[in-house]
Amino acid sequence: MLKNKNNELFLSVVVPSYNEEKTIYEIIRRISSVKFNFTHEIIIVDDGSQDKTEEIVKNRILKEFKNVKYIRLQKNFGKGNAVKTGISEAKGEFIIIQDADLEYYPEDILKMISFAKKNKANVVYGNRFALNDNNWTYPSHFIGNKLITSMLNILYGTKLSDVEVCYKLFKRTLIDPNDMKANDFRIELELTRLLSKKSKIYEIPIRYNPRTKDEGKKIDINDGFKAFCWLLTHPKK
Repeated sequence: MLKNKNNELFLSVVVPSYNEEKTIYEIIRRISSVKFNFTHEIIIVDDGSQDKTEEIVKNRILKEFKNVKYIRLQKNFGKGNAVKTGISEAKGEFIIIQDADLEYYPEDILKMISFAKKNKANVVYGNRFALNDNNWTYPSHFIGNKLITSMLNILYGTKLSDVEVCYKLFKRTLIDPNDMKANDFRIELELTRLLSKKSKIYEIPIRYNPRTKDEGKKIDINDGFKAFCWLLTHPKK
């Protein structure tokens, strides 16, 4: 296990980002304001943004916040590629993925870490369906996620409720980035495929505040179709 020199827990927060000039500063501010009682690092992976994301990171974020690393990719390959890059650079014992929008609440990361420590869990996923207060902007996303998760459970023998959730906490030693091939949103399925082969995946309730396409939401029905096709062509074993 990777820990710091004082043998304390070390968390890497990987933040894939593409054209998030409206939210990148605020999400890093929110992560940095969480009262982590252990060592952590924040790794922003800019997947070839063409807006002011790079300018904001360099001129504001890196100057205001500690423990932030910025990786700029020259071409946009997709979320999966950004996640792989972040995992490759992570030094923590645990890694969690944090989208660069404001749909998730970084305070919930503490709940996931606490659960992992208490239950000696290697993998903990957030579950947006577990809280009735959570809403879904697009019914198609709700239904699509349910269908994809159900298919994954059948094919992989898992018992998950929300495979498309961003908040996936896992031990760094469970994942070799070289085994990851998906460059787009199918990374959610590929990560689950790889992790489920090595460890039980736990889920705990988390909060969720979805944004609209006008606000920058990027996943759409085509990504759902690609996810179904990926599952059918990638058995667990």
